[in-house]
Amino acid sequence: SVMMKYTQNGKTTLLLAAIIAGLAVFLFSQRQPVFSSLSLLIESGGYLFSLVTKEHTLGPYAPKDLVELSALGEPKKHIRRVAYEDLRLMLAALRAEGLPIRILSAYRSYGRQRSLFALWSKREREAYRFSAEAGHSEHQLGTAVDFGIGDSRIDLEPAFGDIPQGKWFRAHAWEYGFAL
Repeated sequence: SVMMKYTQNGKTTLLLAAIIAGLAVFLFSQRQPVFSSLSLLIESGGYLFSLVTKEHTLGPYAPKDLVELSALGEPKKHIRRVAYEDLRLMLAALRAEGLPIRILSAYRSYGRQRSLFALWSKREREAYRFSAEAGHSEHQLGTAVDFGIGDSRIDLEPAFGDIPQGKWFRAHAWEYGFAL
């Protein structure tokens, strides 16, 4: 998952002021009541920090700013533009350490997630423990990425955290605005 940076080169105060000013402009420019407008933005999934859990749905939301990851060696996979550059820099740093990595999954549409959950539900009795229903996956926001090395015994398993790539992510992902 991606979590946007709140600080960059010690400019926390300036960034916080810009966020507050932007929020104020947004709130006061709306013709609807303020809380209704903000609520609709959050519920629509267009809000970058929308809560996506098994209890909170995005509905059929689809981001409008997806970027294909073909330049990163992952054609037909996408992520939101706001996260692309940080992802590119993070992968470059990881690979500079000599650690190969693959992007297993990135943005998934509502329809794709519905199909995946249906497939897992047929195969596994407790699919809900590791898969999300459509509208309840962070992948649908376009800011989540699953990484792996191409080994099914390790990829998408807790064992990934014990290999050098997993340890590198644990130590450095936050520097690029990503949360595990």
